[in-house]
Amino acid sequence: MSAEISLDDQRHFAAIAAMAQELRHAIASAPRWVQLAHLLKDAGALEDAERAYRTAIRCDGTEWDARLHLAHLLKRLNRLPEALSMFEAIRALPDGPNVEHEIAGLRVALLPENSVIQRPAAPPPASPLAPSVQPLLDDLSGELARTGIDPSDATSVGNIPTAQPGAAGQPRLLPLICSADLNAELVPKANLVLRDGVLTGTTGNPQFEIRCATAPVPGWIEIEFGIDMKTPIIEPILYVEHAPQWQTFSTFRLAPRNGRFHAFCRVDAPILSLRLDPSHSAGPFAVTQISLRQIGLSRVVRHAWKRDRTATRDALARRRHEGPAAMEAALAQCLANSPLDAYQRWIRRYETPSRLSANQASKNVARWPKKPALAVLVEWDPEGPAPLAQTLASLGEQVYPHWTLDILAPRPLTASERLYIEAVVPGVAFPTDLPTAIGSRSGGHIVHVDAGDRLSPAALFRLAEEIFARRGKGTDIIYTDEDHLVAGERRDPLFKPDWDPDFQASTGYIGPFVAIRQDRLTEGLSALSDRWQDVLKTALAGASESDVLHLPDVLNHRHAKPETVAFQPPSPSEPAGGWPHVTLMIPTRDSVDILRKGVASLLRETDYPSFDILIIDNGSSQAETLTYFEEVASSGQVGIVNVPGPFNFAHLNNRAAAVAKGAVLGLVNNDILAIEPSWLKTMVAEAVRPDIGAVGAKLLYPSGHVQHGGMACGVGYVTAHPQKFKAEDDRGYMDTLVATHRVSTVTAACLIVERHKYAEVGGMDEDALQIAFNDVDLCLKLDAAGYRNLMVPAARLIHLESATRGLDMTGEKADRFRREAETVLARWKPRITNDPYYSVNLTQDREDGTIRD
Repeated sequence: MSAEISLDDQRHFAAIAAMAQELRHAIASAPRWVQLAHLLKDAGALEDAERAYRTAIRCDGTEWDARLHLAHLLKRLNRLPEALSMFEAIRALPDGPNVEHEIAGLRVALLPENSVIQRPAAPPPASPLAPSVQPLLDDLSGELARTGIDPSDATSVGNIPTAQPGAAGQPRLLPLICSADLNAELVPKANLVLRDGVLTGTTGNPQFEIRCATAPVPGWIEIEFGIDMKTPIIEPILYVEHAPQWQTFSTFRLAPRNGRFHAFCRVDAPILSLRLDPSHSAGPFAVTQISLRQIGLSRVVRHAWKRDRTATRDALARRRHEGPAAMEAALAQCLANSPLDAYQRWIRRYETPSRLSANQASKNVARWPKKPALAVLVEWDPEGPAPLAQTLASLGEQVYPHWTLDILAPRPLTASERLYIEAVVPGVAFPTDLPTAIGSRSGGHIVHVDAGDRLSPAALFRLAEEIFARRGKGTDIIYTDEDHLVAGERRDPLFKPDWDPDFQASTGYIGPFVAIRQDRLTEGLSALSDRWQDVLKTALAGASESDVLHLPDVLNHRHAKPETVAFQPPSPSEPAGGWPHVTLMIPTRDSVDILRKGVASLLRETDYPSFDILIIDNGSSQAETLTYFEEVASSGQVGIVNVPGPFNFAHLNNRAAAVAKGAVLGLVNNDILAIEPSWLKTMVAEAVRPDIGAVGAKLLYPSGHVQHGGMACGVGYVTAHPQKFKAEDDRGYMDTLVATHRVSTVTAACLIVERHKYAEVGGMDEDALQIAFNDVDLCLKLDAAGYRNLMVPAARLIHLESATRGLDMTGEKADRFRREAETVLARWKPRITNDPYYSVNLTQDREDGTIRD
């Protein structure tokens, strides 16, 4: 090796050489090729890393880990179409990670409308190790070729090839009643060991090889598998190899049936081998059964008929019109087992029986010296469609016994109606109106339930538990998460934020299941209306954060999903003292083409009566830029402040804030374009409220897809944008892309704040947070000072930020980013690990705001 190679590169090469030596002992091991690729990537040998990742896939076509790292590498190299193709291949794998957000981002980046923000392609940096590494890889490839695996094919791997029929054409249909046991046995293949005589998965991808005494042939195969494993989710998957090294394969998901897992599999292509992945969890388990049978059409049709008669009739009809192959394809689709959806997975993983068990609840309640009194109030219209029976049944299942029930109806109930209700819930009362219902309960909490909704058996216990534990403090109003019953199944969960009066005013998000202290409701009755919604609104008016408790448990199952209604944000109202003067502060260094467009759009598209623009010049040197400064400054509405020195975003904004004319400051990036005249009025109308801190806007890519809709703490490393890449007309999770709502932080790409509030918290931290997270820190300082930060979707602007921004975080940039991230984490760890305005039940791994994995 050359003496000019740095000490770090020498260490990298030593690690690469050691891994290569290990690889020689298992030259066809996909995981070891992946490890080699990691080392090459860390050493900066990106082209060689790509080659190693592709070789790993060539060794095992079912490998998703290599594809995932390769996709990110291609993205880093700005080979976006290839990266997109690789992520789509990962999505096609039955056990791959969730890559929907990556796919969405790449699709947005590749849209023609967003070409203005696409970065020019650049060749990968040359690695000083290349001359030493490439002969090593060539030698390893030669050894791999001698095993029968051609590594020269590795350049084209990635996509999941669809299995095709063998050379003989479509497989011959088996006799109608044929059924033959293949005498299968399971042999550990990968990531499985015996510990104290018990099979144990060492990773989340344990694998068995299935060996059959009678070789399976293309056609219909039935598999039944029994497993005893203590894990909330078990989804066994059968893999069928059609080409060597699994370069072509089929997969079949097994579903629970009669205490075991089962699948009917239609195999069209030649069968080289079979593999069974019993679960996606590490840990001990026991196999209780394995059975594979080659079966005929009679059994297939019989089971398809049990599952879906209409689909089976359609399949049989297709035989007459399109032939046997079309019929079999339709039957296979009918019998295919779907994976659990994200919410069902969440239920199994996080709604743990131990927390909500009746026995544990009863033991807890028995130890309470004082049992909170709960008065359940159900409003029911006997002439309406709401099924009261399921609400009563759920009340009868409550594990907490210290509650009463009032049924409030718009007309007197008949004797038979009363007898029916009393038979289910003895001691029920039938007040004549809402004031009577509330007034008859002295002390305790009124718990409102919509007729037709079902409560979780632990619902009233959880309310009482919190009231008891907090001694009534901070429990004036309690609301919970909820979902919807669709054909008897739980769907569409609403994972709510903590108390947010602006969001409640816009959407009524807390829902119908709410517990309110009786005396607070009584005060609400002094209003003119005695309708529940009006009384609730009065009771919530002026509620502070310390008055309202949100329980992030799904305790109510709504019987009907409210209809979506058009959302029309109100026009901004002029503040009592008139519209204050605003200074929009724009840091820049050259980049005159972008700056010119941004400033022109702000001047042209903003209908605000009194604002100026202050360009913060951080050492621009290009003649075109300096000429533009002279031209634009002559307009009188645009000023220039020179702040030379290294780029320090926080320092630039602090300097500008010190000389700004406005009582309100706007932090605006030089790549922001105004598209709607009312954007600034909409933001300022919120920012001048005494209790409001920073106000953020809805920022869009040129294609209209969302770039920023508020930031959530704890997503990713520190914070992220959980609405990113959603379509322009997407209402967002729980309408958060159309309704004003509270957030922990907003981006300083477009942030409005009153000048005195900015100064009160010390502005931005220009010492520790020069580049990144200074907006996060500013917002959290405002929050800690008692101000609420708002996201205002009615203010919409274009942000020309790249949809693949951040991929060049290497070297000093990466080190600085890490230091600043650690600073913010140390300063705000409790808030970043628990953002009250982003549910703990939503993912922290991706920027899509979907259900937690």
